[in-house]
Amino acid sequence: MKLLLSLLCSCLLIGCAPSTQAASLSPTGSTGVLAGQSTLPIPPTGAVAYQNLQINAGSNPGSWALCTGTACAGGTNTGSGSQAFSISSPSLSGAAESVTSNGNGFNVLAYRKMAQGVAPTGGTNTSGTLTLTVPTPTTSANTITFNASAVDTSVPTASAPSGGTNTVNTLTLTVPTPSTSGNNVTIGASSSDTLYTVTAIQIYVDGNPTPVFNSGSTPPITPISYTISGLAVGTHTAVVKSFNSHGDVTSVSVPITVTGTHVTGIQIYLDGNPTPVFNSATTAPITPINYTLTGLSEGVTHSIEVKAFNSGTNIASVTTTVAFGPTISSIAHIIDDLWFYIPSSATTIQAIEFDPDIYDGSYEYFLSMQCDSASGKWRFWDMFHGDWTILSSGGGTIPTYACTTLSSTNVWHHFQLYGTYDQTAHTYTYETFVLDGSVVYSNIGNTYSAKTLTATPSLIFEHQVDNNSSATSNTLYYDNENGWTW
Repeated sequence: MKLLLSLLCSCLLIGCAPSTQAASLSPTGSTGVLAGQSTLPIPPTGAVAYQNLQINAGSNPGSWALCTGTACAGGTNTGSGSQAFSISSPSLSGAAESVTSNGNGFNVLAYRKMAQGVAPTGGTNTSGTLTLTVPTPTTSANTITFNASAVDTSVPTASAPSGGTNTVNTLTLTVPTPSTSGNNVTIGASSSDTLYTVTAIQIYVDGNPTPVFNSGSTPPITPISYTISGLAVGTHTAVVKSFNSHGDVTSVSVPITVTGTHVTGIQIYLDGNPTPVFNSATTAPITPINYTLTGLSEGVTHSIEVKAFNSGTNIASVTTTVAFGPTISSIAHIIDDLWFYIPSSATTIQAIEFDPDIYDGSYEYFLSMQCDSASGKWRFWDMFHGDWTILSSGGGTIPTYACTTLSSTNVWHHFQLYGTYDQTAHTYTYETFVLDGSVVYSNIGNTYSAKTLTATPSLIFEHQVDNNSSATSNTLYYDNENGWTW
């Protein structure tokens, strides 16, 4: 899959086809692997690799966005007036994707941003009688684990509206209407026999074959009083049985209803999706829960919401964010390695730019190279002064490097740039640049100052195409981009 930048008003209106010559080609030997050469440094063990940075490559870090002027979007952006552009759907066949833009002298920028990692937080939330507690989740590579619990503090209320009397042969059992307190039910009972001896009164709850009370082992045999405590919300049945020495058994059933609310489930939602990724109502226990989300995309900030529900109308929720990405403050070296293709129809390009950049939160460092048609030179970006230059940061003369790439059409070009960042001194340094396997410069140590900017710490790979004032149509293709930081 290739990224096509098409700077063309008419194509937006009439649907021009991309160059079939370019779309049918692939770079030769375009793996982007740095091994086997000696000019560029080999990323050390522990370096972070950003492989195959293609548009809409779902499993790769970050996501592409496209900008015209100050308007940026991933997908479609109508912009305003001449700044309209669109991105076609990805093609599994590897055909190029197109971006169209209007206006002479206009530029289009494609960039991929990898946000710095964001650590998740926990929290507690209460809704009515329901409280959800989510300790700080633990994380590992692309994985986050939640432990959460919910409690409902409502006080249940029991009702047992009737008792009864039952006689079998000569054995009679009498159970008056029970008394209740909260979710506790006190059952009284007495039994008599006109011929034999009453041997026991027993109480059973909800079909359990083991009695919760047996007067045969806890005299007196009759009358008795026993409190069933802590009944859960719902319906229950207590069965009182009486026994005599003849082997007769008589019983009275006592229906019990306990009203109140209780925890019914804990659910976890990812990135606003209305379908939970986890639901404890279907995976006992209901509470507490332990759940691990795996395979989360890098370079984007995920929003994860944990919700608890009770049998009433209460919902308690705790939301956290997490991002898996580079630690920007640790980046001191970068390599940008990609292939690009200029078809012969692209005759009105003013400049093309390649920009591996970082924002550390307070400064912006643009380690950019530009092939400029007007000067015929590869130019450096002076971030502090905001200008392309062939001079040193102090304005001194340095060697210049010719760029004839804009006229080298219908072939794939291999771009490899290595530079360094000093986030203490707030500078960035151009070190080595290789084009099509030939060294443009090596270990030049050309240093410029960063510029102050308050922004989210992030790593960005950018590409910009500038039309000249007579442009009607320009097309570039990019493919097989890889990056390394350490």
